[in-house]
Amino acid sequence: MSRTPGRFAATGFAAGFALGGVLAACAYVAWAAGRQYGQFARLAGQLTRRWPGNETEIVGMIKAAAGSGGDDVAAGVELLRSYGFEPVRLASGFGPGTVLITLAGLGAFLGILWWAWHRARGRKILRIGELTAYLEQANRKEGAGLLDGREDDFSPLQDEIYKTVTALRLAAEREEKARREFADRLADVAHQIKTPVTSIAITAQAMDQTENDPGLNRIRRQTERLERLVETLLTFARIDSGALRLEKQAVDVYTALELAAETVEPVLRRRQIELEIPNHPGISFSGDLEWTAQAFINLFKNCADHAPQGGRIAVEYEENPLYTEITVRDNGPGFAPEELPYIFRRFYQGKRSPDGRPGSGVGDGRPAEMGAAKGEEPGHGSTPASRLTQEKGVGLGLALAKSVIELQGGFIEARNLPEGGACFTVRFYCHRDVTFL
Repeated sequence: MSRTPGRFAATGFAAGFALGGVLAACAYVAWAAGRQYGQFARLAGQLTRRWPGNETEIVGMIKAAAGSGGDDVAAGVELLRSYGFEPVRLASGFGPGTVLITLAGLGAFLGILWWAWHRARGRKILRIGELTAYLEQANRKEGAGLLDGREDDFSPLQDEIYKTVTALRLAAEREEKARREFADRLADVAHQIKTPVTSIAITAQAMDQTENDPGLNRIRRQTERLERLVETLLTFARIDSGALRLEKQAVDVYTALELAAETVEPVLRRRQIELEIPNHPGISFSGDLEWTAQAFINLFKNCADHAPQGGRIAVEYEENPLYTEITVRDNGPGFAPEELPYIFRRFYQGKRSPDGRPGSGVGDGRPAEMGAAKGEEPGHGSTPASRLTQEKGVGLGLALAKSVIELQGGFIEARNLPEGGACFTVRFYCHRDVTFL
């Protein structure tokens, strides 16, 4: 857009200021001329009363004095001063009224200048506020409409902001469309898998009642595992499509952790792992109790699968004015440092295990009570690399935990402890607006 209107405004203001100065100067000249004329009139009146009949000569002398040269002026000044008549006595002729009028006029002129400057500055601040509000509205993903079509100095910036916001909105819409299409395809695949898996499970269950075949037990366990995988895929499809709705209520941290601990208790008992959860009353955050417990089920299971036999998992939590923080630690081998940036990715399975089997990833997105059946020992290793390669999941557990936590406005990270072992840190923020999908 052209900035001509803005230039016209600046030029008009400068021209108005100059015109005001010219008018003020003309007014002063007119006032000074009138005052001088009044002095001549008073002098002529006094001379006429003193010497009547000599009006022509008196007027001629006044005219001559008005056009006289410097010598006459110098002689007159010397004569007046000899009688104590100084220029300062002329100032007394102004009087209080004249001074007040002059000051009032000057004040009015300065006031008009200040008003014009303040108005121009206010318009700029208002325009900046409008553009800022537009960006904030777009950042909140609200329906930011068209900006005002006025043309001023901010018009080029306004155009660029509108173009950028429009491009970002279109890109977000394309991404959202692609995400929903992927979620729909994922749900379709999960449903297609679920039907034959359910049929196999029913058949194996019926055969198991009449035959005592170890192979049938393996089939039953594997079909149960596939069913859990399908449920996890369906959960991700609901998350990606925005169909998963979480509650927004006060969640007591200890209650959520205890719910998760009850679920993983069979795994902990079988491997003689101690889970320490202190009871700190009054610590809570705003979120969904059941889904928060599900997220910590996956974290506890990951730690349990990689802590040594008879190991230990320690939980600690605290709150401050900004967030509620929960840490989960184990005394296992920790993570391979090069894999830390990827462990929350879906289906990430890490390196291959020493026996050549592909790593099965971090978590399988299932509750711990759905873990390994009796006689099926969860994988665990003694090196950081084995933390990702020895597990029997498909790389969805930690990804699901991360998605659920972030849906509640939270944050999760994983790191290795200096003394050994892995540590998950979860924060639920209380100072920012949270959108529950």
